[in-house]
Amino acid sequence: MKDEFQQLNEQDLHRLFSGSRKRSYINPLTIILLFIFLVIFFALLINYSAIEKKISFWFKTGIKNESYENPLIEKIVNNQAEPESIIQEVPENSIYIDRIDLTAPILFDVPNEEKAVEEGLQKGVIHIKETAHPGEQGNVFITGHSSNFFWLPGEYKNVFSLLGNLDIKDNIIINFRGQLYFYKINDKFVIEPTEIGALKQSTKSELTLMTCYPVGTNLRRLIIKADQLLPDPKQNTKKRTTPLDFLPAINR
Repeated sequence: MKDEFQQLNEQDLHRLFSGSRKRSYINPLTIILLFIFLVIFFALLINYSAIEKKISFWFKTGIKNESYENPLIEKIVNNQAEPESIIQEVPENSIYIDRIDLTAPILFDVPNEEKAVEEGLQKGVIHIKETAHPGEQGNVFITGHSSNFFWLPGEYKNVFSLLGNLDIKDNIIINFRGQLYFYKINDKFVIEPTEIGALKQSTKSELTLMTCYPVGTNLRRLIIKADQLLPDPKQNTKKRTTPLDFLPAINR
């Protein structure tokens, strides 16, 4: 046995010992799949509350998102019931959308500045200063979060997460200074963050809601447009004409 080891040269020993240890090998596809899994996992974690609201909505209404009408609201807009019959559902200076079970405070006249917008969104949805107020001719512009990081302050991080589930002809109610304003949705579309047409003012009495889209990102903006039904918009006399040249700096 001793003679056999003496006959082994350095190269033989290298092959003997290196061959006894198999090199570990990780498939690149495994790394890619693991990376994708982690991205999806953290995206779900960060946007958990908004996703939970969407799932709950689907279970409540059905995956097909079938049409829905609130009989009382329909009676009000058709002049078959008094608006005051629903006032208890809509606190002063708030927005109410029965279709998606949404009631949230509105902070009016928030400057279109990043810090003011972000601070306002922690307390509810915000009405952008220099756009029309309810009851005025022009475009009432309101924005809110669709989702936001769970560790940031505020109780309204996903207040508009279900905005995309609204349909044409759904109703939106705003209580502004004790007066109820009823709107009916006429359009829904997605724009780039650089498009400012949604802020345009006119003689028409309308409402614009905006949030980030898709939920959990700030890639684009979802826009909901609605016309004022009640009170009679012909009574709106004041017109806002101050131009705004950029959308509010909403992050998610």
